[in-house]
Parts: sequence; C-alpha cells; structure tokens
Amino acid sequence: MKLPTSMVVSIALACGAAGFVLGHRGIASGGNIAASQPSTGHQGQSAKVPARAVATGATEAGDLESRLRAAMAGPSRKRWQRLQELARSIAPADAPAALVLAEKVLPRQEWWNFRYALLEKWAEADPQAVLAYGTSLKNRSERQMAISAALQEWARHDPQAAMDWVEKQPRGQERQNFLSAVLQGEAESDPQKALEQLNRAPYYQRRWIRDQLIDKLAESDPKGAADLALQNDRSSRYGWSGDSKLGGVLQKWMSQDPDAATLWLQGQPENVRKRRSVITAIQTLGGQDPANAMRLIDLVPAGQLREDSLGNILQNWADRDLDALKTWAAGRSDSREKALAQVAYAKGLSSTDPAAGAVALQNIHVDERQSYVFSQVFNDYAQRDPKAALALIREIYFKTTRKTIEHDLAHAIALLKGLPDEETREKATVYMEGLSQMQRDWSGRHRPAGTPARSHGPGGKTKRR
Repeated sequence: MKLPTSMVVSIALACGAAGFVLGHRGIASGGNIAASQPSTGHQGQSAKVPARAVATGATEAGDLESRLRAAMAGPSRKRWQRLQELARSIAPADAPAALVLAEKVLPRQEWWNFRYALLEKWAEADPQAVLAYGTSLKNRSERQMAISAALQEWARHDPQAAMDWVEKQPRGQERQNFLSAVLQGEAESDPQKALEQLNRAPYYQRRWIRDQLIDKLAESDPKGAADLALQNDRSSRYGWSGDSKLGGVLQKWMSQDPDAATLWLQGQPENVRKRRSVITAIQTLGGQDPANAMRLIDLVPAGQLREDSLGNILQNWADRDLDALKTWAAGRSDSREKALAQVAYAKGLSSTDPAAGAVALQNIHVDERQSYVFSQVFNDYAQRDPKAALALIREIYFKTTRKTIEHDLAHAIALLKGLPDEETREKATVYMEGLSQMQRDWSGRHRPAGTPARSHGPGGKTKRR
C-alpha cells in the first residue's frame, strides 16, 4: 500500500527521534535500571536519561497500517482486545513510529486505548526511553501520560532514582501527577515505604493513591491492608472510599487464609461487621466459596441486608453442594434461616427433580423477596408434569386452613401460571375460585357481620374451617 507523502515524512521523523533515544548507552537485559540525569529544564525539554538497547527489526509501516485497520474491522466488543494485543506485539524500537501512524489511522477513542497499551508495553522494556519520548511531546495530556507510564515502571525497579527525577521538575500540577505515578510504582515493590511517602502527594490525590496501595498491600500483607482500609474509612468524613476497599481486601484475604480473615473480622466491633461493603464482599465470596462465606456471614449482625445476602449465598451453595446445605440447615435453630435454606434447597433440587422441589416448598411461607424462587420452581414443575401440578392444586385446596390460606393461594397461583394448556387451566379454575373465596371469607372481606366463615369448593360443596 502506498503511503501519503506526509505520512512517510512523519514516520521518518519519528523513527529519527527514536534512533536518537536508542543510540544512548543501554541497560543490560534483566539488570537494574540506572539512575537518570534528571531534567532541570522546562516542560517539553527532553530529559537526559540513558536508554536501553532494543531489538532490531522495525515494523513495516504498510503492514502495521493494514493490521490496525483489520483490528478495527471486526465487532466493536472485541476491538479493545485486538488493539491491545497488536500494541503489545510491537517491538520497543518501533514504538515511536507506530504511535505516529496509529494516530493517523485510528479514531480518537481507539487511538487513546492503543497508545495506553503501547506505552505500557514500551515502558516495561525501556522506561527511560519512554521518559525521553514523553518529555519531547508538546501536547500536555500526551506528555503527562507518557511520562507517568515511564515513571511508574521506573519506580518499580529504582524508586529513589525516579523520585529524584520528580523532585527536580518545576513545581506545579505536572510534578504532582508525576509524584503519584512514582508512588504507585513503588507500592508494587515496597508498599510500606510508599505509604510513608504518601504525605508528599497533593492532599486531593492521597485517597486515590492510598486505594492503589491498599490493593497492592492486600497481596502480601492482607491484615495490614485491612487495617489501613479501616483507618482510611475512619478518617473519612463520608466513609465511602475506605469502606469499599475493606470489602475488596476481605475477599482477597479469604482466598489466601480464611481462618486469619475470619478471626480478624470476629475481633471487629459491630459497626464494622455490618458495613455494606463487608456484607457485599461476603456475598461475592459466596459465588466462589459458599462454605467460607457462611463462616463470615455468621459474624454479621442481624438485619435485612444480612438476610438478603444470606439467601443469595445459600442459593449459590445449593447449586454446588445440596447435601452440605441440607446438613447446615439441620443444625440451625433460627426459623428464618431454616426457611431461607429450605427455599435454596428446593430451588437447587428442582433442576434435577422438579416434583421434589415443589414438594419441598409446600410448607414454606411465601416471602416477597423469595417469590421469584417459588414462581420458578412451581412453573417448572407445572410445565413438565401438568397432571401432577393439577393434582397438587387440588391437594392444596383440600388441605388449606385459615392459618395457611395466604401462602397456599400463592403456591396455587404459581402452579396455575405454569400450566401449559388452556384445558388444564380450566380444570384448575374451580379449585382456584374456591381458594380465593376461602381467602376472602377468612380475611373478613365481603362478609356481613355475624355471618360464619365458609368457602365454596368444587361442585358447589361448602367447606368449613
């Protein structure tokens, strides 16, 4: 493909700039990154830093352009992944020219995504070359992105040298952003030291940087991360940031050492154990490890949020191990917990035995928050075996009492909705009308004072309770 003359010129200039950077003394592969000679000039002035030698074999411009256009041609949902893979396949020596070409070929949003991925890859191989490239850019946002990517990677290997470079830059917003990048990189190698230097960052950036440090610290010291998240929350007027980080730390901690995480949460005051982020983290854990999630949910004080989360965890447990769920329910004394477990058990059972699932729900009171489970189980049962569902509606009609009429009627309605044909639904109508009449009579509606409660069943028979 023949490139426009302007494009060729741009690529040639970019390659020339790259050659200038790459011509400086390199750093041996796998070795320590040498300290730079920090720039003391103004914005846009190139830093005098040593660059790492890179492999040759530059990407042909025509080939790269065709690959960029091919990445844009497919479904949009896969576009970011394809551009990221393409960016990471480009050799560091070809990065400057690739950035120039990609900016001309890609739409703005895709260009930003591609640039981010390529700078990240390039910085992994040669952070100081990216630093030199970034300081040569005139656009402020592009300069900050490139330099920040370089500093973050540099700080992973030599945080003091990266910090020295930042300290010699002119005071201002850019310097503050660069300090944040250094602290984030340092957190990956020495989170505690990064925390000690946190006060050097602008006040408005400390919370965000602290959150990044908590995430990193959770991998090596989850207790320290949990304590820091808790301290961060307590020092916050509104509490939202630290609170959310505490939940994430708990999830990681439970995957590493569930006994230690459980012991830590057990020692916290009630106001910590009932936080929304803690309960949400436990519920999320329930999707992966219901047994350990149940250990934590037992430490959460009673309340609606706990009950809702418990119901979700129990249903996840039912999908994985019905026998373990049944054993847990048998050992509980709280009637509400036993009912939630029975609902979850019935739902899990219905996937293989709809009849048994429906039977398991017969004596459970319908709760609005669990009504979808009843509907799902009974609907599935009625669709698979309409005759048996009709028989069950009849059985409900003859066994209902004043005490059970409300949830009996709800069960019958759920079964009726699942009946697949009009003929069967017509046969069920007489029992449904009888149940509805009993419900009205026993609730005292539409009945003159002093009139005894009665209900009318199939064939005009009167049924008394």
